[in-house]
Amino acid sequence: METKTGDSVDISMWNRLKTWARRMKRDTLALYLARRDPRVPLHAKAMAMVTAAYALSPIDLIPDLSLSSELKLILPLFM
Repeated sequence: METKTGDSVDISMWNRLKTWARRMKRDTLALYLARRDPRVPLHAKAMAMVTAAYALSPIDLIPDLSLSSELKLILPLFM
């Protein structure tokens, strides 16, 4: 792993972030074009929009089956 001189930021992290951003841009454009294309069936458009909305939603519609994430937040308060 390489680091920038005088900086603690990992270069590979920036490369991964740039790659992720490019993919998000590409996928967003693909969803936009599919939504506008009359050849794409309505159910496919609806599923794509619901999936995108769920991915960007701050609300967890499907709760975790375990309480481990909540316990990690609450447990230090009692110690």
